[in-house]
Amino acid sequence: MQQFTKKEIKSSMLRLLQSKPLDSIKVKDIIDDIGISRNTFYYHYHDIYDVLKDIFDDTMAEFNKPKPERFDWKKAFQKMSENSLIKKSIITNIFKSKYSDNIKNYVTNVVGEAVYKRIKAELAAQNKVVDDYDLKIFTTFYKHAITGTFFEWVHNGMKVPPKEFLEKLGQISSKYNF
Repeated sequence: MQQFTKKEIKSSMLRLLQSKPLDSIKVKDIIDDIGISRNTFYYHYHDIYDVLKDIFDDTMAEFNKPKPERFDWKKAFQKMSENSLIKKSIITNIFKSKYSDNIKNYVTNVVGEAVYKRIKAELAAQNKVVDDYDLKIFTTFYKHAITGTFFEWVHNGMKVPPKEFLEKLGQISSKYNF
């Protein structure tokens, strides 16, 4: 029952984010939407942002699942972007909040952790040893490349389809030998 209630709270939050900015959503909106008491909400979550963190954790857990293919930052960006297009109004309402910097930091760190784990696992599978400091430098670059590009894409209204954006990036890279 406890997991069911948490799932309903998260579903309500996502429904509300489809039409309301994050800053406008109150605990009362959620409890009215799903018909639970204020105490029930606070039994499961500290506040609205705790619910949002749980939603992000669920999403990032999917991103963190081990995959048999090599790490490819383009695929990572494309997957994040395509998932965001499906939920465009939700993403827009989250990233336009006054807490967007905190949310961006959280997402950047989680993506960095996922990239670190993926690359470390790939290297271990190839019996390659890499200095942890070197690996952290490498993953720092990729976490900021992926998330920075993603955040700018969101900020610009998610107008260019991710696949088209990556194709254009590849064309520019080839044209100028970047």
